[in-house]
Amino acid sequence: MSKEIRKAFEEALELRENSSVFDFFYQDSRRVGSYLAQFDPSGHLLSIKQTEHIETSTQQDAGGEIGGSAFIAKGKAQFSDRVISASKDAAERTFDPLWTNAITLLTYLQQKNLVKRDISEARIGNFVLCEGEFLIADTSFLQKFYTTSEKQNHARANTRGINGQPLSESDFNLQLAAFQNLPQQIQIHLSSDTGKIWSLLQPEYMTVPAGEIMMKHGAVVEGKWHILGIKDGEPTKSVDNFLEIQKKLSTAYPLHPFINETLTTSHFVRGWVGRPIECYGVTPILIFREIGKQ
Repeated sequence: MSKEIRKAFEEALELRENSSVFDFFYQDSRRVGSYLAQFDPSGHLLSIKQTEHIETSTQQDAGGEIGGSAFIAKGKAQFSDRVISASKDAAERTFDPLWTNAITLLTYLQQKNLVKRDISEARIGNFVLCEGEFLIADTSFLQKFYTTSEKQNHARANTRGINGQPLSESDFNLQLAAFQNLPQQIQIHLSSDTGKIWSLLQPEYMTVPAGEIMMKHGAVVEGKWHILGIKDGEPTKSVDNFLEIQKKLSTAYPLHPFINETLTTSHFVRGWVGRPIECYGVTPILIFREIGKQ
């Protein structure tokens, strides 16, 4: 373990002992491990082993003297006896540093001033740390919800395009077909003082299933939550700009209509169920809150 990572690790342990507790809602452990491996020439810490040995020994001595008699030659004989006993006890404990690694990464990034707290000033590819309440949406719920014609008709009457206008029949059918065939997406929307943030979560890195969150909180999860992530998207300047991009995509490959259709549809679906044009895009690494403070 390098000196810098060891220092961050020790500070993380000190923080855990002397401050509040971090309640992790999400940790992308593969990304955390990949970053720590780049900072430490020894690689990524997978386990911590602590071994203790206790050894005790006792010694007993006994001795005496035997005098001569008529039946044996005159003289004296001496004898001694020594008994030594020893015992050894050993105890071994192995620790999983999964959650300590998360705090170590956060501590190290802040030590090196690699984290931007104002996402509006961060560049694409910067680490950002934002805080606020967040909204969560699981698309699998709506995908199942829109399987009946009754629900589809309701959506058709109430759905608007990105320009605020009702969708045409063909556009609605296109978006609905694309939406129903998308893989499950768990979206998170966070409103911070410096901007709105949109992210996608991987279910295997969540500590609580999305369905359980929705049953407990609905869409809004209250409290002061922190998201450590990588900024990878800027807000689109305006609706007109968004539509202009879509128009350019439709003619990007005049000899390849299938590619044009793929690009146009992808952009179209993003405008309906993807990242809103006013939101920054962030790839989340950690989502957590502090608990235990008075």
